[in-house]
Amino acid sequence: MKNIVPIVVGIILLGGVGVWFQMNSNQASAPAPANTVTQQPQAHNLVLAKRALTPNIVTVTEGDEVTIKVMSDESGEFHVSGYEIENEMSAGTELSFSFTADKAGRYNFELHPKTVGEEGEDIVIGAFVVNPR
Repeated sequence: MKNIVPIVVGIILLGGVGVWFQMNSNQASAPAPANTVTQQPQAHNLVLAKRALTPNIVTVTEGDEVTIKVMSDESGEFHVSGYEIENEMSAGTELSFSFTADKAGRYNFELHPKTVGEEGEDIVIGAFVVNPR
């Protein structure tokens, strides 16, 4: 019986050292925090035909790098309200622009046509939705 007690104590100590070592080695190999991962820009291809945008809703997450590409059958200005991004577009030529989606919310995509009599008009053609992180 006297010989069993030191053996049991030794086994418990070895088990404790093994658990400690396992816990510390897991911490050293933990993955890097998610905020250090670089994001690739999200490209969204849109088509504006007969004043209808397809797709008419673009959804991203706050902080995303976004590239919008628009092919239109009409010249005018493509406007992302709330972000105050305005770009001239020509019929048949792809418009491409990039920005950081740094404000959560729902914003309009608008067409400001260059048609005589409609200049300055805001035509809502879609939505840009930025979900909070």
